[in-house]
Amino acid sequence: MASEPEDKDAGAPEYDDGLVNGRFRPVLEDFLEPVPGDDPAGVSIRYENIYDEIKDARRSDDPSLSQGVWETELKRADWKLVESLCTKVIVEQSKDAQIAVWLTEAWLHRFGFAGFAAGLDLIVKLSERYWDGLHPRIEEGDIEFRVGPYAWLNDRLAVQARLLPITQPSTTDARPYCLNDREGGDRLENLSRRDEGAADQAERGGAVTREKFLTSVALTPGAFFRDLWKDSSKAYEAAEELDDFLDDQAGNDAPSLGRLKDALKQIMLFAQRTMAEKGETPKYDDDDDDDDSTGFHDYSVDEDMEGDISVTDGPITSRAQAYKMLDAAADYLLRAEPHSPTPYLVKRAVTWGRMPLHDLLAELLQDGTDRHQLYKLLGMKMPRGDD
Repeated sequence: MASEPEDKDAGAPEYDDGLVNGRFRPVLEDFLEPVPGDDPAGVSIRYENIYDEIKDARRSDDPSLSQGVWETELKRADWKLVESLCTKVIVEQSKDAQIAVWLTEAWLHRFGFAGFAAGLDLIVKLSERYWDGLHPRIEEGDIEFRVGPYAWLNDRLAVQARLLPITQPSTTDARPYCLNDREGGDRLENLSRRDEGAADQAERGGAVTREKFLTSVALTPGAFFRDLWKDSSKAYEAAEELDDFLDDQAGNDAPSLGRLKDALKQIMLFAQRTMAEKGETPKYDDDDDDDDSTGFHDYSVDEDMEGDISVTDGPITSRAQAYKMLDAAADYLLRAEPHSPTPYLVKRAVTWGRMPLHDLLAELLQDGTDRHQLYKLLGMKMPRGDD
């Protein structure tokens, strides 16, 4: 079930809350200034009280677990406090990757995908500017502790992103749903074709059906999907940039951000398709996003420069280079023609090119697709002997 972001107006934090015209747009440069003292990245706070305070503020009890006879009020995470404490650490004490990830988590819970996009952008900028001195530091060439927060980001925040609402009905006739709900509805639909009884039982148990999800989509204003597309696209591009940066810095020791990027890509594609169905025009460069102080990348396309796209000189020398160029071309088309299916198809092809054969066939031949249909879709002739 979708987990609603916290109320954005539930009291003001101790610093600028980053809201501009109702949109979350923190000034990231404030977080990137060197901390006071001799070391621009500050000192480690792993054994300071504030580190434990942040961990405790993040903690929440699982309501599904039985408390037995010692029933007490369940503890809920205080994301506003997490946000305030993490901000204090990064600005005043320490440039710490784990603290930046926890701040991103707090922004995700408080401000939804807009907060997630801002947090990922902050992590990218903080990592690029302070890599040599960033905490936790690389000790005697051992990079394991340094990359740990990024692995945590991929494992934990990918899960949390899947629980954020991707629908927001304007009436009480339906409720918000998340990416997990959408996928669950699709699975239930497939189950009903094989075992109608099992599907009915799952629905009686509270499972989300595709019909319920589509009703929620229909009752959600198109402007919501425009904002969802914009925020999830920014988050996805920041995740891509962070993934490339970690590969450059850590090589084979770099953690994968695959789960995170996969979740964001699915949400981005869903929002883009739904937005088009509702007649909304996708755009990054809203009037309220023109201020360069936001800390976000500039995603607008200069039409005068569209014919001046630089390409790599010389021949392509490796398979990896070819796929990287395809991915870069798709990124450009995504910004220049977000209404077109072409960049999404190119990105899907790049993903297929990196998959083992058995995984690729499992994806292409799902939902009863036969080999004849597959070859027809790909514009290929069926090999002899495969009829």
